Amino acid sequence: MLDQKPFADLVSGLLDKHSYDKRVSPTALEVLQEVCEAHLIHLFEKANYCALHADRTKVIPKDLYLAREIM
Repeated sequence: MLDQKPFADLVSGLLDKHSYDKRVSPTALEVLQEVCEAHLIHLFEKANYCALHADRTKVIPKDLYLAREIM
């Protein structure tokens, strides 16, 4: 779903931002990306249910907020 390089850059940037002097193995990065993608898919599925419940076909920010609270 997400390209590997931008995701790796994001993780690296977050580690740098929080002053963690750590390195992430390629395998750990792959697993982290898979888990993040699965979480996002689950979040958007729940947000879609929220939109459908409100008789809409388009997901809007409040659907995402509600789905996140439900999860």
